[in-house]
Amino acid sequence: MSLTDLYDRVAHNLFSINMVWTMLAGFLVMFMQAGFMYVEMGLCRAKNAAHTSAMNLMIYPLGCLAFWAYGFAIGWGNWFNGPVAPGWYSSLGPGTSVLNGGLGLGATGTGAFKYGLLGTKGFFLMSSVGDVSVLALFFFMMVFMDTTATIPPVPWRSAGRGRTSACSACGWRFPTASTRTGCGAAAGSRSRA
Repeated sequence: MSLTDLYDRVAHNLFSINMVWTMLAGFLVMFMQAGFMYVEMGLCRAKNAAHTSAMNLMIYPLGCLAFWAYGFAIGWGNWFNGPVAPGWYSSLGPGTSVLNGGLGLGATGTGAFKYGLLGTKGFFLMSSVGDVSVLALFFFMMVFMDTTATIPPVPWRSAGRGRTSACSACGWRFPTASTRTGCGAAAGSRSRA
């Protein structure tokens, strides 16, 4: 085995291990939502426990669908052109380089912006972004978005005064607020070479 082959195997293992950790962390975060549901059920009256559980269970599929349709593209569609120092790379592998289209202010000529506003690649996770690195990043960000989406309506549901329409509106609205600036240290961030 040559030195180049050895380097390729080590680099491949680096990305594979990062992928496993990303998925494991995503699964743990996904189960946090069940914990939030139990906390909210404990904070409300017994007659509202079923309603609180139903709202938590309803937000998850609504949020997943909205994040798949447009939230990931808007928040992460220009991720690869983000402001990073030279010599840094994606910790999930080179496949995330397809997330390179967006709108912003202060274009640098390379597709990057000084102030990125929104991404334009990744709507409905079309085949143009169909890489396993992108899918891992999508899953990781989706579970954080969905778990966080259960928190804003807590006072409404805990007091038993919430309405289903208000809760479902929050489930559809939240994915648009997924910007990568809030998750700079997340698994999708870049690592030093």
